[in-house]
Amino acid sequence: MDGFWSSFSKWFNEKTGSPLYFTYIAFFITWNWKFFQIVFLESPSLFTTPKIEYISSHLPFSTGQWIVLDWILNTSWYIIPPAIFTFLAILYLPILHKWALEKYLNSHFERKELFETRQRKYNEWQLSLEKEKAETLGKIVTVKKRQLKQTAEIKKSTSKEEQWEEEFESIKGSALYIAGMSQLSNIIYNKSGKTRQFNGTDYSLLIGSEILALADSKGLINISGERGTEKIELTEKGRFFMSHYLDSKNRPS
Repeated sequence: MDGFWSSFSKWFNEKTGSPLYFTYIAFFITWNWKFFQIVFLESPSLFTTPKIEYISSHLPFSTGQWIVLDWILNTSWYIIPPAIFTFLAILYLPILHKWALEKYLNSHFERKELFETRQRKYNEWQLSLEKEKAETLGKIVTVKKRQLKQTAEIKKSTSKEEQWEEEFESIKGSALYIAGMSQLSNIIYNKSGKTRQFNGTDYSLLIGSEILALADSKGLINISGERGTEKIELTEKGRFFMSHYLDSKNRPS
């Protein structure tokens, strides 16, 4: 018995699950909507006669004499048009669906092709822009290398006195330089190069630490000793700077 109901359930699902039956039922209900409205939706209080008589009076075909003929005609009216519509739907809807799908796919791939074309043009434009940037940077690098080479050649062909002269001219206007050369001159020529002096408890600097650091970093002095014995002396470059400083100081305005 369980096997029978299982087979019946499988057969019923196969039959009722077919698009053909669903399509026919949909057309059948749509075509006979008035009949279903009267049978299932209308309130009994609206009928002046029994429901069966009311339905019979509203049948599309009623000869009043040929009951069998009336039944055939009415049954055919309710059944055959939905069958025709189902046949037409099954026959032409796939064609219509294919046409609509083709239109949709054509539009979809045309849009995609347009997007890819524009994207490719944009990428080409961006690539050309990056190439121009790379070429510009390459030219800048070439010019920089040429400038460095020329600077090195100029420096190589320039004597150290000429280089010192150029450096002296570039820094002689700074306040730290002017004060620094004055203090260096005092330490070198008045203090015998000693940078510190004992004040009774500790050794204090006779020259500013920034000036001492500047002179040392510029290669103007050599520092020897430490604390109380610390002394400085001018290098060759330092004597060149000091000579120019003293000349500019003693030059009439």
